[in-house]
Parts: sequence; structure tokens; C-alpha cells
Amino acid sequence: QFALRGHRTLAVSPMYTKPPPEEGFIYLGSAWVRLDQMDQEVRCMHKFVSFGEGKGCDYVLLDHGCYQHRPNGLYCDSKTGQDYGDNLYRFAMLSLAALEVPLRLKFNRVAYGQKVAFISNDWQAALVSVYLAHRYRRNGLYQDARNIHIVHNLGVSSVSRNYAYEIQTPQGGFGLDSFLSQKAKMLRFIGIQNALDEEWDPSTVPWPVKHSLGSTGVSRSTCQRKLAMVLRVREFVAEVLFGFVGRLTWQKGIDVLARVVPWLLGAGMQSFPGRAQLILMGEGEHHGKIRDAAYDGFACLMQMQQYQHLLKELELRNRGQVCGYTSFSPILEHQMMAGCDFILMPSRYEPCGLPQLAASLYGAVPVVTATGGLKDSIRGTQDGDAATGFLIQPPVSETSLRQELA
Repeated sequence: QFALRGHRTLAVSPMYTKPPPEEGFIYLGSAWVRLDQMDQEVRCMHKFVSFGEGKGCDYVLLDHGCYQHRPNGLYCDSKTGQDYGDNLYRFAMLSLAALEVPLRLKFNRVAYGQKVAFISNDWQAALVSVYLAHRYRRNGLYQDARNIHIVHNLGVSSVSRNYAYEIQTPQGGFGLDSFLSQKAKMLRFIGIQNALDEEWDPSTVPWPVKHSLGSTGVSRSTCQRKLAMVLRVREFVAEVLFGFVGRLTWQKGIDVLARVVPWLLGAGMQSFPGRAQLILMGEGEHHGKIRDAAYDGFACLMQMQQYQHLLKELELRNRGQVCGYTSFSPILEHQMMAGCDFILMPSRYEPCGLPQLAASLYGAVPVVTATGGLKDSIRGTQDGDAATGFLIQPPVSETSLRQELA
């Protein structure tokens, strides 16, 4: 991410095993570090990985005998469970070499120099901060450098508060609930809600269709016409346009949604009887067997083939009302959020979920299962004027989805 944002970026790591020639690492030079009252040579193997547009990352592997010939584990012997006796030496070497590389080695004929920021991870690189302060700055080096040290395993986190609770239950833990509950008692167990990337910022969206909130002056009907052109379908003429964006998996409840489609497009909805259309976008996976009561028209298809075939079957059976897009396009995802009236997320479980956040930002109404991060990020109709969407009470089913949409 630093490199993608245009920063000159260098990653330094021990060379635990020699990379194969096709990896493209070449000898760049040596860093000399003084450790245990001896000057040690650390050979530096280099590779530049380009991300395009002149952006990329320099990778350096530190070639020294203390890192190699450890077949039973990087930090400890997996057969005995014991830490290696020379770990302090090995990772003091890593910290010192990481501080020497920006000073001594030239990358494309230019050294990184002293005005840098070090980001060190966990105990293996903890001495970077110590050596930076007590060995280098005391000798006039790295006066303008900065250091951030990241400590791992002080706690356990998930991508939402509610999911942190759910995975400690037999229903949501998938066999790890007792283990996670024990960890929660020993360590901090918190949920930190995911958020949208800045590419969703409505003021900077590069896609042809921007969001349809009032500040842009772009109406939702205009967005729907553009969306129809992209999908190469006739214009959406229904009074309400539903959308589904996600992986086509059992987790996402696509089978539940499929069974509701005839009702959704027919006279089932009291507000828009027979006047709804639906767009479904996603890539599928093979489905060994159906996990709930099957809708007869699709049971064989869902048992033997891919969920993405289901989308095409829904489109064929509902010409003019359903569009099934069996791939994924970030551009189309933005356009769906701008053009659809409702975004459907009948997930069986959802650690966080992002489509509901994008829908809320772009003016579409999310209809989601009250599970995981969906429950944390969407307020249902029980909150009155503060509601931001509709919540389906779990476990999601054809009946509960109908009740919320009716």
C-alpha cells in the first residue's frame, strides 16, 4: 500500500531458504554489522517488484548462515518445541542489517538515505527501535528518521463487534468456538469494523456513472439507464430495481434469494406487485449438495452445477426482469450501487460485509440479515427515523426474506 501510494518502499527479511533463480533475486552488495564484538558480513539479495506507473517495492533478503539450515521451523524446533538458542543473535542481526541497508546500499544508483520511516514487526524486529535510538542517533545518524513498531498477539480481533461474539458460539464458530472463547478470557477479544476504501469516495469516483445522491445532480433513473447500457439490456422500466453483489456461495444465501425470485417479481410484493426487476452479479463455486429444502425448479441445478449457472437460469426464466452477470467488475459494482433501489444481502453469516456500506453511501437501501457486521452497520425499521435499511432476523430463510420485503 505504501508503494501504491507513490512512496519509495523497501522490505527487508532474512533469507531462510535460497530462492530459485526464476524468482529474480540478484546480489546487490553487503551490509556490515558489528555484533558480539565482531564485524559480520550480511550479503543482500535484491529484487524490485513493479506495480506499474513507476511504482514498486524493493525486496532485500539477508543472506547469512544464522538464518539457514532450520528445517524444523523458522523460530523454534517444531519437533522439540524449543526456541533456537541463537534467536537473540539471529534477530539482532536482522535489526542491525535493516538499519544498515538504507545507508549503505544503492538501489538503481540511489540509496534510501537517512530520512526514512522504519516499520518493524513483532519481537523478531523489536531491536530496530533500540538500535536506532542508542547506536545510530547517538552517533548523528537517522536524526530525522521515524519508527513504528507493531506488536502482534496482544489480543484477538475480528472485522466487526458482533462477529467477535458470534464466532464464540457453536453456531458461528465452525468448531473453533471453544478455542476462541478461551482466548477471549486470556486476551482482549475485540471487533474492529471494516470500512470502504477511498476508491468509493463519491467525489473522486472515476467510473462513468457517479453516485445518485443529491449533491451530484445525477438522478437514480439516469444511473439506471446508464446501467442498462453497460449490461446491454433494455432499459429498466420497473418501479423498483433490486441488486445482489457478492460471491455466489452458500454463505451469501444465493439459494434462498433464488427461491424468492418468482414471488419477488410476481404479485407477492404489496408495494410493487409485478413491477420489480433484479440484477445479480457474482462469480460462483461448485456446490456439492443443497443444504436446505430445495426449490424444485432449481434443486438438480444447485446440486450438480455451479451457482453461476443458477443466475443464467433465473435470467432465462424471467426474460426482461432478471439480469445475471456471472463475473465481477468493480465498475459495474459502483454503477449498481448508484442505480439499484435496494441491495439484497441474505447472508447466513457475514464477518463484516462491504456492499451494505457502499449501498448506504450511494443511496441504495440495504436489505440484510442481522448477522455479523451487517447487524453492526445497518439500523432496521425498529429504529424508526434512524433506520438505514431492513434487517432480516436470522436464520435467513425464504419466509423471513419475504416478510422483510413485503
